[in-house]
Amino acid sequence: MKFYAMASYVVDDFNRFMAEFEGAQDMLQKWGFIKTYLNRDVANPNRLIIIHQCEDLQKARDFYKSKEFQQCLAEAGVPAPQVTLMEELARTPQAAAA
Repeated sequence: MKFYAMASYVVDDFNRFMAEFEGAQDMLQKWGFIKTYLNRDVANPNRLIIIHQCEDLQKARDFYKSKEFQQCLAEAGVPAPQVTLMEELARTPQAAAA
């Protein structure tokens, strides 16, 4: 079973956000995030959607409440994201091969 966290951010300064995001990779691993996908909303380029594959949903919940994450938000200059936690139910054959 795989778990994912999807966080939607609205950013004013993409470069500031990216500097913090790139510097947070070790922290994300520490909190059990396995893979990370950074995406941009094509209709609103200031909206970024990050999808993390997670080891454990409770650990992901704890991360989004942590002081460490709050510090990252402050450094990146963004408000708290909208977060959705998900459990994978199925994959298409093409996705399973990837």
